[in-house]
Amino acid sequence: SRMSPPPFRKAVTLIQALFLWLAVCPLIAGTVYHHLFIKTIPATFEGINPRSFIGFWPVGFLLIHLWAALCYAGAFKHEFWVSIRQLAVDGIAGVAPPENNDNDQRREVEPRNADNEEPVGDTTDDNDNTDVNSSNDINCWQGENGAVGNFMKTVTAIFVENEWDKIDRVVLLDEFLIPLTRRLLVVLCAPIVALVLAFAAAQLSPFLNNILKEVTFRSYLYRYSIFNVVLIQLALGFQDALSMWYKAAHKTARDHRYLVGEVLLNYQS
Repeated sequence: SRMSPPPFRKAVTLIQALFLWLAVCPLIAGTVYHHLFIKTIPATFEGINPRSFIGFWPVGFLLIHLWAALCYAGAFKHEFWVSIRQLAVDGIAGVAPPENNDNDQRREVEPRNADNEEPVGDTTDDNDNTDVNSSNDINCWQGENGAVGNFMKTVTAIFVENEWDKIDRVVLLDEFLIPLTRRLLVVLCAPIVALVLAFAAAQLSPFLNNILKEVTFRSYLYRYSIFNVVLIQLALGFQDALSMWYKAAHKTARDHRYLVGEVLLNYQS
């Protein structure tokens, strides 16, 4: 039987998704990679060749798909590296799986937590709430059921199984490609804005103008700007995990108070 085309709205959604995934995102990623590791961004607009951006696309295409494959495998989660360690070390040495060891550690810790101010059940609830909140940001991209995994499964169903009804704007655009494009644009534009501000300030100072003409200074300024932008995005993405670590450190210090007899100051009260 002849395959019928998808409805108009679904076709528009699919075209937008393919345009972002196959053109925009690789081009942005390749441009950032080129100016970060290969060639410094030129000092004037005259040094920019629009045709050179086409050469950035293959590297960006490779980087985007490599990142997507790692996200699909859950390579940015702790459980992934625990399983790798189990296969590489524990499997060869014949050591018990980490899950069993973790359960044994929990059994050892539970009696000691019985003397604390807060019951063990409340601590578990806090951790569960933290996991739910953290899944809304960084972890939502990871695994087969994450944003990347849902995107891959949807694209496979569309082009391999010809299921046009699987075209979903929420899965393809709202939960994956639009946030990804937005973050890539921030990484691309923030260093450029920093350079533009530096060039504007150089107009008021001949000394700064001479410094900006140096390729080394522009290169370090661009790289430090990208580093700061990526660091801020990671901090925002892992804010729930950082909050959980802070609470764990605070509880450890509180438990240490009972053992040593020191007074723990609470600056929040």
